[in-house]
Amino acid sequence: MPGDQNLVAQYLLLYASSGEPEDFDSYVDSDYRRAVIQVFFKSDDTSLIAKTVKDIETFTGRTFPPGVSAKVGGGAIGTLALTEEMVRTKLLNIVAIMLCVLVATAIVFRSILAGLLVLVPLAATVAVNFGVMGWLGIPMNIPNSLVSAMAIGIGADYAIYLCFRLREELRNHHNEAEAEKIAFLSAGKAALFVSTAVAGGFSVLLLSWDFYLHLWMGLLISMAMLVSSLSTLTLFASLLFSLRPAFIFGASNTTKGMENAVA
Repeated sequence: MPGDQNLVAQYLLLYASSGEPEDFDSYVDSDYRRAVIQVFFKSDDTSLIAKTVKDIETFTGRTFPPGVSAKVGGGAIGTLALTEEMVRTKLLNIVAIMLCVLVATAIVFRSILAGLLVLVPLAATVAVNFGVMGWLGIPMNIPNSLVSAMAIGIGADYAIYLCFRLREELRNHHNEAEAEKIAFLSAGKAALFVSTAVAGGFSVLLLSWDFYLHLWMGLLISMAMLVSSLSTLTLFASLLFSLRPAFIFGASNTTKGMENAVA
């Protein structure tokens, strides 16, 4: 486009005299005061679109004179807005899932501490999932945000299994060590079997080379299953045996355990 305003006006006059009057209707208004500039992307990468929008806004703000403004719109901006909203709502969805697990567990065991302890494996799963995504450069787009929320939801029950089984065995056995052993051989083994079966099934998606949607889904869900079960059998169990909460061990055993710890 010529930089001389008079030359631009002459070109427009020449074209108007030889072309159709409505040729420019989709590009400029009738007074030639507003124009539409179309840009075509070869990629649907939302991070690239967001960077391009920011660069355009910076350029127009620095280059255009006062009174002249530019706005970015179109299908790509709609996709960008949709992605940002979906990611935001899915992050809120993860928080909502954790709150629901907290409330449900606290009601079932009649203990706020139970709800807080059950959140420990979930928090570990969230931390590992998002940490690996950041480390490998996996984008937080719509499919990955959906997978993250889903993985948290389906990996929330291992700690509850272990709590119920451990409490049941402690009530049926006078020997605490034997009760703990049976609980881990039953609920612990079941948690490992279930998590490895689910992780193994989804890990097949890792063979979808260059199809990143399947690759990311297989990696994130498999990792979430394994982290949630392993953190339940290690970190969560260690907290149970260290704190000895009353909803598992009973009030008398809890007091005795605290006295032994102090001694």
